[in-house]
Amino acid sequence: MNPQGNNLVSLIFAAACLLMLPRIWRDEPFYAGTIRAMSFVLGETMLQVLERVMPASIVLFTAGSLVILFEPALKKSVGVDGYTVLASGVLIGWTLLLLSVGLFNWPKLIVPPPLRSQPGLITIWMAWYRRRRRSHPV
Repeated sequence: MNPQGNNLVSLIFAAACLLMLPRIWRDEPFYAGTIRAMSFVLGETMLQVLERVMPASIVLFTAGSLVILFEPALKKSVGVDGYTVLASGVLIGWTLLLLSVGLFNWPKLIVPPPLRSQPGLITIWMAWYRRRRRSHPV
């Protein structure tokens, strides 16, 4: 398949994601209604994590798409090794940021305002563990 066609599709998808971002940011996420049917599989807690992580995922997907789109130019300017480090850095940074938002609901700057008051997964799990220990003493 044509690599330029893949880059074009990736760029169009990234632009569509960025156009959706303001709506996700200021409102209750519109995709929450479409994934409610899956909440019995994921659980309500994981559904909240998905809602919190989605805007950061969109932005970081766009950054990754741009790195792939400008791959030939980046390989010329920074070399193949520099490109590998850059692409790996974007992927590792993406993973760490999403884990931070999902587990700790931090940094608050990239969590949508309606979702900033929710606790992170670690807080939820710790509260569940404490409740369970109190109700089932050893």
